[in-house]
Amino acid sequence: MTFDTPEEISLRSLVGLPAVYEGRRLGNIEQVLLTPDADRLQGMVLRRGVMPARWIPAGDVALPGEICVVLRSPPRRYTAKCKRQAAFCPAGVRDSAGLMLGWITDSRIHIVTGQVTALEVALSLGEVMLGGRYLARRWAVDPLSGQVIIPCGYALENQP
Repeated sequence: MTFDTPEEISLRSLVGLPAVYEGRRLGNIEQVLLTPDADRLQGMVLRRGVMPARWIPAGDVALPGEICVVLRSPPRRYTAKCKRQAAFCPAGVRDSAGLMLGWITDSRIHIVTGQVTALEVALSLGEVMLGGRYLARRWAVDPLSGQVIIPCGYALENQP
């Protein structure tokens, strides 16, 4: 796993990790959800076998790591309210002039605060196949279309 800073972790790397509370493994992380404005971690969906999904709010995550996710309290029922609150589902990435740049493939969060530090952007299928993805450190989300807007003239960083 490669990180820009030791405090950053990829959301994609959290999917499938075991969730641990008081030394017990409760299940695996099935999904990691951001707030609608793609600014913070909203929570995680936990599943164990055929049992119903459980909800882990961001405040209950003590430490997301490379081996497991440590929890402060047990997970809660995954209700329709949880699903509505965490509704960030990007439709694409555009610059502020309207030019389509690509789509979001991953996000990076700060492991202590849960703040999103970067969005991983794939410009085209060819770029993805060659391993070329870029990081956007400044963005906004259009609430109507769900598209991520990157300011014109702002350079995307090459992903290390």
